[in-house]
Amino acid sequence: MELLDIKSLPSMELQSWCKAHTKIAQFFKLIPRSLFDLVDKCLTVNPRLRISAEEALRHQFFASCHESLRKQKMFRREVMSTQNDLLVHEL
Repeated sequence: MELLDIKSLPSMELQSWCKAHTKIAQFFKLIPRSLFDLVDKCLTVNPRLRISAEEALRHQFFASCHESLRKQKMFRREVMSTQNDLLVHEL
């Protein structure tokens, strides 16, 4: 049997473990399901099945961060463009 065989490396989903070991029912309403999914994928024991760092950063959990960064970049470009236009008009 190979060490990295899925059958030899049982795992438990984080959400299931948390439900079994917490006394606070509201806990699950506050945590996005995408976070449980990401942590499960990061903690997969078998490295062949584990999510890579690059894949983790592209995970759905970080989608709102990516959107926020995209909007910030667009805003900065607009500000820079406006500043450049003002400088050109002043000359």
